[in-house]
Amino acid sequence: MLLKDKYNLLMKGDRLVELLEITAEQYGQLCGEFQYFYNSQDFHELNRSKVDRVVYFLFKEKKNKLALASGLIDGVMKIPYSAPFSVFETMQKYIRIEEIDCVLRLLDEYAGENAVKKIIFRCPPIFYDTCFLSKLQNSMLRNGYYIAECDLNYQFHFDEKKPYLELLHRNAKKNLKRAMQHGLAFLHCSTEGEKQEAFQIIADNRKSKGYPLRMTFNQVLDTIQFTAHDFFILKLGDKGIASAIVFQVTSKCYQVIYWGNLKGTEDVRPMNYLAYCVYRYYEEKGIEFLDIGPSSEEGIPNYGLCDFKESIGCEVVTKYTYLKIIN
Repeated sequence: MLLKDKYNLLMKGDRLVELLEITAEQYGQLCGEFQYFYNSQDFHELNRSKVDRVVYFLFKEKKNKLALASGLIDGVMKIPYSAPFSVFETMQKYIRIEEIDCVLRLLDEYAGENAVKKIIFRCPPIFYDTCFLSKLQNSMLRNGYYIAECDLNYQFHFDEKKPYLELLHRNAKKNLKRAMQHGLAFLHCSTEGEKQEAFQIIADNRKSKGYPLRMTFNQVLDTIQFTAHDFFILKLGDKGIASAIVFQVTSKCYQVIYWGNLKGTEDVRPMNYLAYCVYRYYEEKGIEFLDIGPSSEEGIPNYGLCDFKESIGCEVVTKYTYLKIIN
């Protein structure tokens, strides 16, 4: 039960920073076009059943500064609770580090008065917003958070201005050349049937490897109502042997949600060719980054995945999860 709906803290120069709990509708109206898809009101309302309660915050100092959506479950505030990452939505171009310090302290005050035992932040990889994320993570470490996990995240950076083949390791060049000898066809899915086929390839891939599949096809369909997206299938003759599902996360960045190939097709090197085709597709689209995602689980690297993603030209950065125990 909410004890207060407003908290405030005085900064230097007698400037007052306020935290207000707001409704989902107010959150959507105030933020307008969201910086991150995973911060959007639509995304949170779609996933709200996964937690006890979704709490929306507004932080302001004369002007609105930051907004935040969090999930409360069993006394834990999770940011995110159903996404690869989440972070504050910035409502001004420049957020001062003193303001970030105040915001984190106000969040602590809210947590302490609302029986929140811990706060978990899984931040985006740094390339999503180098300036703000650098300041936020510095502030977290100075305000009682510690690094719970350090994952390795991989991405294509299209500002490199190099031909794709120059990004590849020697073995990846060899595997791509081998794949090109098989007459593979790259299909951009347009019908629901094609999208379901792409998803089923992913499901079969995960099952064969013993990996969890965290979304059903219907959940994917529900999600793509609210963001730009792409489904791809790689075909050998008439048979789909590999696929990828990609969401737009920000104006400059898309993210591979799932990709994989069918068991028994490895000799064709479909993932090397799929990576090549996906790279070219998004390079032509003119975005800055394609987030391929982490190759670690709870900070433990999958050596094979790490090596593969580096071999196909990905950059690697760290992706941190922070934890604070509320006394």
